[in-house]
Amino acid sequence: MQKEDLDNFYDSAILFLGNEMAAEEAERFVQWLDSDPERKKLYFQLKDVWEYHRLKQASSAIDLNAAWNQMVDTHRMNFSDNMPPKRKLWHRVAWQSAAVLMVLVGIGWLISNLSSSMNGNQLAHTIECSKGDMVKMALSDGTYVWLNSDSKMKLRQDFSSTNRHMGLVGEAYFEVKSDSMHPFTIDVAGYQVTVKGTSFNLRHYPEENLFQTSLEEGIIQVNAANRAITLKQGEQLNINTITGDEELVKRDDLQQYSAWRSGRLVFNNMPLESLVTHIERWYNHQIVINDEELLKQTFSGVLKHNKSIEHIMKVLSLTHPIKYEIVEDTIYIDELKTKTKQ
Repeated sequence: MQKEDLDNFYDSAILFLGNEMAAEEAERFVQWLDSDPERKKLYFQLKDVWEYHRLKQASSAIDLNAAWNQMVDTHRMNFSDNMPPKRKLWHRVAWQSAAVLMVLVGIGWLISNLSSSMNGNQLAHTIECSKGDMVKMALSDGTYVWLNSDSKMKLRQDFSSTNRHMGLVGEAYFEVKSDSMHPFTIDVAGYQVTVKGTSFNLRHYPEENLFQTSLEEGIIQVNAANRAITLKQGEQLNINTITGDEELVKRDDLQQYSAWRSGRLVFNNMPLESLVTHIERWYNHQIVINDEELLKQTFSGVLKHNKSIEHIMKVLSLTHPIKYEIVEDTIYIDELKTKTKQ
């Protein structure tokens, strides 16, 4: 963008963020943003400034000068000597603050885009974590979220400490900032999870037909099929999203379901069919099973995300009767006896 374009962008964005635009003008502004990826990125960085003050305690370890220089290089912003001092100061503070948030999120801030649909002229962050990646992020209300591979969450523009509502597809671990007056709600697969301050793992990959939440601390409520299910510490709720069958159980080994956030995959008597979906997401490889009988075998162990896919497959082949072959990004698995040549 040229300087004049940046000035116009800034003025419009500030009016929009302050809810000072008329409805028709706001709608045109959203459409204008939605038509250009660079504008979207700039808008969300500027919007993050409004939330930065809640993360100041985390900013001491951030090199603001380095982050600012990177922002300048990325967006080719040039400050004119004749720019009004007040605006120049706000620009610098704003972009430094936005840069801090980007550094905190790190490489996991993979995709941020606008929802084309509008509800009351509200934009939405859609944050996606691709296969092979995991990310930890801090939300503006003080909540921490770990987002697992092949997952995404959506935050409305008006997400704040008093309006804590988001959506999730995939898997995430939450440490929700306690606030009895403002519940934290998550929409997942048609269910709504409501909490006031707690730690829990939440999982729903559509292809698995499973809604699962594992509560490590606190109390949560799941609204399902016109009724509320309350979970207490140490409990896990499993719902088949096809049949609606529910299972609420107390588990002593609940931490294994959130071990992924520390780079470990813990599995006890897990069918190979389930295990390979985890491996495919963690390593972004496709796995082909050539013997359907092999899918019935169960596996137990611990895999570490910082190990190579070759190492993982070697460990599995040493402890189970399988043979594998890796061809580029595809892994072919056979039961060992099927590899015997006729």
